[in-house]
Amino acid sequence: MNAGSKSFESDNRAYWLGRNHRILDWLLYERSSIICLQAKELEKRLGYLSYKLGRTNNRGDGLTAVQKDYFRVLNLRDLLFNDCGDRVAQLLHVELVPPYSQYDAHQQVLIVNTHLLFPHDSTLSIVRLQQVYKILQYVESYQKEVNLSPMPIILCGDWNGRKRGHVYKFLWSQEFVSSYDTAHRYTDSDAHKWVSHRNHRGNISMALPQPH
Repeated sequence: MNAGSKSFESDNRAYWLGRNHRILDWLLYERSSIICLQAKELEKRLGYLSYKLGRTNNRGDGLTAVQKDYFRVLNLRDLLFNDCGDRVAQLLHVELVPPYSQYDAHQQVLIVNTHLLFPHDSTLSIVRLQQVYKILQYVESYQKEVNLSPMPIILCGDWNGRKRGHVYKFLWSQEFVSSYDTAHRYTDSDAHKWVSHRNHRGNISMALPQPH
């Protein structure tokens, strides 16, 4: 929302679309090995492979998990929440390829990309927690199904929540940590510094690794 007015950035497509393209161009410039997006906008560029999953009920938005030559995708699973927000999630089981695999003890990683329901009011907190719980249940069942050894789990996406919100606290209780906090060396006292959508505070798109 613009200061002193009631207009939102989303009201101006040219504005937010241009910013989105600049962000994507920077990620490609940095040659990120894996990019997780909450929109189906990325085509094949610079050797990336796209795995797309649209929201249920024929709704727009959707998810894109993209990997480069650093990783081999061993498996891909789609998780449909089938709830009021038509939200979805993707689970990618990836493995480092040579020569990178010989330098890292953790050669395999589980990556989840999702876009949680936006908390328009407090009653939706339960729905959001249910979505997260479904994700963790799904990851656990997949690990048992393919008999995986302990490995890093990275939860990526738009969590539409606050650092002091229920979703963040629940994931923290499950030993996930915020890569955003780690990169900025933030503590609990820095919750007011979280910034997501331009001129919005408190809601962040982030990655939460669970190291092993």
